[in-house]
Amino acid sequence: MQFGDQQRGPDVNSLTTASGQQSNRQPGQTATFTTVAGGTGPFTILRKGATIVQADATSSYSIANAQASDQATYSITVTGLCNFVSNNFTLTVIIPPAISVQPQSVTRNFNSNATFR
Repeated sequence: MQFGDQQRGPDVNSLTTASGQQSNRQPGQTATFTTVAGGTGPFTILRKGATIVQADATSSYSIANAQASDQATYSITVTGLCNFVSNNFTLTVIIPPAISVQPQSVTRNFNSNATFR
């Protein structure tokens, strides 16, 4: 697209996704976040915190076999020559409770207290 004597690059006019989108998963499950950019020729960057996870990202990002190390706030930024839009989404990996030490058996007389450690 021409603008005066200069070539004008891609422009972004919208980014559709729920800002603040949240996904709660247990270890081993898949988390998928989807976004849709509007405009002509957007360039997208996906970050996990401040680290670039995927440059030239697509509209969908999946984490297969989610683990505690995947837990973070992710952001997608779509840029054009004239503007940019950004949205965040959060992945929380819920670790189920586990018994690490089995309780020991205790024998007591009727009406006496028992303490398990």
